[in-house]
Amino acid sequence: MKKRLLIRCLLFFLPLTIKAEPSVKVSGFVQMDTAYDTRQGVTGTESSCYLYPKDVECDDQCCDINARGRFSITPAFTRLRVTADGAQINNMHLSSFVEFDFFANCNNFYGLTRLRHAYLKVHEKKKSLIVGQTWHPIYPLRCRADTVNPAIGAPIETYARYPQVQLDYGKGDFGLKLAAYSQYQFANTGPDGSTAQYMQNSMTPGLFGAVEIRKKNFFAGAGANMQRLLPALSTTTTTTTVATKTYASDAGLTSFIGTLYCSIKIKDLIFKTKIAAGQNGYQFQTLGGYAVGCLDLETGRRNFKNINFASWWGEIIYQKHEKMEPGIFFGVTRNLGTHNANIYLDDNGDPIFYGEDAKLHQIIHIMPRIKTSFNHVHIGVEADYSKAWFGKMNHQGKQLCTHTTSNMHMLVAVWYTF
Repeated sequence: MKKRLLIRCLLFFLPLTIKAEPSVKVSGFVQMDTAYDTRQGVTGTESSCYLYPKDVECDDQCCDINARGRFSITPAFTRLRVTADGAQINNMHLSSFVEFDFFANCNNFYGLTRLRHAYLKVHEKKKSLIVGQTWHPIYPLRCRADTVNPAIGAPIETYARYPQVQLDYGKGDFGLKLAAYSQYQFANTGPDGSTAQYMQNSMTPGLFGAVEIRKKNFFAGAGANMQRLLPALSTTTTTTTVATKTYASDAGLTSFIGTLYCSIKIKDLIFKTKIAAGQNGYQFQTLGGYAVGCLDLETGRRNFKNINFASWWGEIIYQKHEKMEPGIFFGVTRNLGTHNANIYLDDNGDPIFYGEDAKLHQIIHIMPRIKTSFNHVHIGVEADYSKAWFGKMNHQGKQLCTHTTSNMHMLVAVWYTF
């Protein structure tokens, strides 16, 4: 009986035998970035990953501490990739991809490796399945900002990399993309800082769906994203008039984001544009977030309200000359506050806000650039003029009386690909 069962199992899996051994390829690039700023700015771990100028910070003599510029050189964006391809099961092709850079840091140790991508891909003619960490599909690779700045358009461009299951189906010029994901590196912030536990505790995966038109010189799509967070498992009393007590909390928050994007190539020109709008965009590197709505001081119990945002960017690239490619990126992102809802303000008029910055109202970027390449050496030069509006957040999550700061971020990047 056992022999018959074993034979049946072998016969069942026989048609799924891998037809070829995978071929392994190592690639990547070595990059050095040099950046100069006329004002202190908010950045990633490295200053060349520039986001926006800092707010005014006055000393005791009313002089702006952040009015001073800075200069930096960093090799942190060097990357290494490993691709395994060539294996096949029936008519399905198998491939895997791993990529990391040296952007991470911990306890003042810099240049640590950071995992960017790690996934398995199964694909055939019309459909493909990705399992693992890669770009969230709100960041379509055919319509993405191509800046020299490694921030790739943030905080105007929306992007993230997540562990996910992503299904792609294409028929003719029509495409459909579906994904279920969980947060990992690009996480929301909350009472315990920036961590993936808020989505994990909600016991609900994030969901994304998009429909696309895919032609050789025209690409367009519309997508929608939904995610749910549970910012706190428990609350405690926030007043000294009663004994400190702890209460379980099930106050969750559901957020939605919609996006439209388009890329057109006309002769030697490429035009790209993207719009994103919705609630709580922090995890996608843009504005928005969420805030405490109602707060019971005796129990600490609270609910949460979404802070809305909207962003738009455009890009023009001129590709007539193979070794010389000028381009320009420009865009704006804005905080829109709540939708017909009030948020909690303390005795000083400050909110309990979880996002980029409660004072940040709007950001613009204008980024002309030029890229050149010869053999495997590439050089990019970019001038990034940015302006930010800051103000105090009111009970509707908006900043009405604002002031501005601006910065010119000059970046020169040199990288060698292999």
